[in-house]
Amino acid sequence: MPSPPPAGLRGLDRLDALVTRLRAPDGCPWDRKQRLGDLRAYLLEEAHEVAAALDDVQEAPASGSDPAPAGPSSAGPPAAEAAMDHLATELGDLLFQIVFVARLATEAGAFDLDLVVDRIFDKMVRRHPHVFSPGDGTTNERNPSTSAESSAEGNQTLDTAAAVQEAWEARKVRQGENRSLLAGVPRSMPSLLAAYRMTQKASGVGFDWPDRRGVLGKVHEELAELEEAVAEYDSLPAETSPAETNSAGSAQEDRSQRDAKDERHQLRSNLQDELGDFLFTIANLARVLDIDPEAALAGTNAKFRRRFGHIEAQLATQSRTVVDASLEEMDALWDEAKALERGLPTAAESRTQRRVATGARSQESGVRSQESGAVRDEAEAVSGESAQRE
Repeated sequence: MPSPPPAGLRGLDRLDALVTRLRAPDGCPWDRKQRLGDLRAYLLEEAHEVAAALDDVQEAPASGSDPAPAGPSSAGPPAAEAAMDHLATELGDLLFQIVFVARLATEAGAFDLDLVVDRIFDKMVRRHPHVFSPGDGTTNERNPSTSAESSAEGNQTLDTAAAVQEAWEARKVRQGENRSLLAGVPRSMPSLLAAYRMTQKASGVGFDWPDRRGVLGKVHEELAELEEAVAEYDSLPAETSPAETNSAGSAQEDRSQRDAKDERHQLRSNLQDELGDFLFTIANLARVLDIDPEAALAGTNAKFRRRFGHIEAQLATQSRTVVDASLEEMDALWDEAKALERGLPTAAESRTQRRVATGARSQESGVRSQESGAVRDEAEAVSGESAQRE
C-alpha cells in the first residue's frame, strides 16, 4: 500500500501533499470523483462547525472557575481546554476543504495554493499601510500604484479599531477591488450577519448616524411601525375557507372575497417588510454597540436550549414529556433553570429555606418563652421569701 506524504513536510505543504496523494490515480476513488461544485456543501458545513466550536469556546468555563461536580462525566480535560482542542480540530477540517478546492483548481490549470496564499498576503499588506511600509519586504512591489498608495497612507495614525475599520472600507473603494462597496457581502451569507456587515461597510465611508442615540431612535421608530402593521393585519376579519363559501354566491360576493384575499396578502407583505426593517435596525444597533449580532443570537439560542433542556430533563424524572406538562409547570421549570444558571435558590429551595427559617424562629421564640417563664418563677420565689422574712 502506498505510504502517506513525507513526514518532513510541515504546514500547508504537508496538507497539500496529502490531498495530491488522495487525488492520484491510485488514490481514493471518492476523493478522485469530487468536482468543484461538489465541495460547496462541505465548505459550508465545515464553516458552520467552526462557528459552533467558537461558540463552545465562548461558553466554556474559564480556567480557575468552579469545577464540575465529581462523577464519571467529570473525567477528562477542563471544559475550556477541551473546547479549544475541538476548535483546532474543526479548523483543520475547514482548512482541508480549502486546500482540496485549491488542488482541483491546480489540476484545472487555473491557480495553485501558493497563489491563494500570495493573494491574501498581499491584500492584508495593502490594507495595513499604517503597519507596513514600502521597501520592508512585505509590500506588494508587483503593483506600483498600490505601493505608492500604501506609501502615502503609511503616515496615517490609526489608534483605534474603529479608525482602522473606516480606513479599511475607504481603501477598498479607492482600490476598486469591488464593483460596489457592498459587493463583498455574499448574498448567501446569513441575513442578520449580512445586515451587520453592510452597515459596517457603509459606516466606514461616513454613511452613519452621528451617535448611538440616533440608532436607538430608529429602533423605536421601526418598532412603532411594526406594531402598527401588526394591528392593521390583526384587524382583518377571519379568513373563510372554500367550504364555508356559499357556492350559490353572487359574482359581487366573489369579487369581495378576492378583494379581501388581496388585501390580506398585501398587509401580510407589509408586515414582512416592517419586520425586516426592524431586524435590520437591530443589526445596525449591534454594530454601534460593537457586538456581533450573530454571536449574540447564537448565545441566546444556546441559553434557550439549556433552559428548555432543563424542562425536559426534570419532566423525564417523572416519566413525563413536555407534551404532558401544562404551561404553568413548564414556566416554573424555566424559572428554576434561570435560577440555577445565576446561582440563585430555586423556588423549591426558597420554600425549604423559608420553612427552615420559620422553624428556627419558632424554636427561638419557644426558648425565649421558656426563659421568660423561668425568670418569672425566680422573681416570684424571691418575692415569696421576702414576704416570709417580713
